Amino acid sequence: MEQIDIFDFLDHQEENIDFSKQVAVFKNELNRVFDYVEYTEWRLAVSRMYEKNQIIDEDIKTFVMFASYVGTLLRINYYRYVYKRKFDVRALADAAVMSLMFGNAFRFEFEPYVRTKKIRDTINKTRYPKWTRIGLLGGSTKEIVDLGNEFSEYMDDLKG
Repeated sequence: MEQIDIFDFLDHQEENIDFSKQVAVFKNELNRVFDYVEYTEWRLAVSRMYEKNQIIDEDIKTFVMFASYVGTLLRINYYRYVYKRKFDVRALADAAVMSLMFGNAFRFEFEPYVRTKKIRDTINKTRYPKWTRIGLLGGSTKEIVDLGNEFSEYMDDLKG
């Protein structure tokens, strides 16, 4: 498979970039999820969850920190590519399904628990709790667009 990244496009920003190449760029970027510093600890937490058939209180922080990292990858890629380079947000969504959902980064097992006080409070302690929730469970394209535009405008305001 051809390796594609943003450097292939820097000199051709005005050109219409093929959708499949956009997906490839996003997959390459989102696969950094496997470079997470505490990835091994996260995998062990997942194993403990399946072994006990429940989410262990001591592992909640591990799951939420990983979800925050996943949310950061989505947020930064939205800003860099969708907002700044006018990539199709559907390419980001497709890549998220391939890299994050099929890569088991999203933890759908948390769906019934995210409203509990302990998990909700832990998520709310992160810098971007809405993005952390997306990093944990996934989210709709509309949700990513809404939050992505909000974050992008914030970033642009920082530049003055």
